[in-house]
Amino acid sequence: LGSLRFRFNDAASTRDAVAPITALLRERHQIANGQPNDFSIADSPAGQAMFNQITEMFTLLLPIVVGVIFLISLLIIAALMLIQVKERTAEIGLRKAVGAQQGDIEQQFLLETLLIALSGGVLGNALSYAVLGYIHNFFRNSGSDASFLPTPDLLLLSFGCAALTGVLAAWLPARRAAALSPVVALR
Repeated sequence: LGSLRFRFNDAASTRDAVAPITALLRERHQIANGQPNDFSIADSPAGQAMFNQITEMFTLLLPIVVGVIFLISLLIIAALMLIQVKERTAEIGLRKAVGAQQGDIEQQFLLETLLIALSGGVLGNALSYAVLGYIHNFFRNSGSDASFLPTPDLLLLSFGCAALTGVLAAWLPARRAAALSPVVALR
């Protein structure tokens, strides 16, 4: 045999197994005391240390990445809403001319943006769940018990963030739309 691999459930079992395996191999290879081994045994502390470093890196970088994505989504939704207000000026003027109040206009734009943001949240959660499910299965098949699947609390938090993004991004455009004069808007 060129090599053997053993997989253990935890690091303590790995450390405990090195000495008996070494003794057994020395006996089977008929190596006398004081002679060097004609084999090598490598356990996984280096691999575990590297995995811990990667985990720490994700712990530090993930909030930064999420924050940047949050800001980008705010800007994109706000820009879309500003464009929508500009394109729908005549509609806003007509609604105000037939009796719509400022709160009605604000509510319309806030609800539209909230629906867009929540739709994006649903799509984002579906895609992330699929990708994280693949990663979870990959690590489970390689013997890791780490879970990468989002918890229900995390899914609810992501929908809450999507709704907050929509409301924050739509607030200023909705107020601008509601403040338009019907006469100016209908021109």
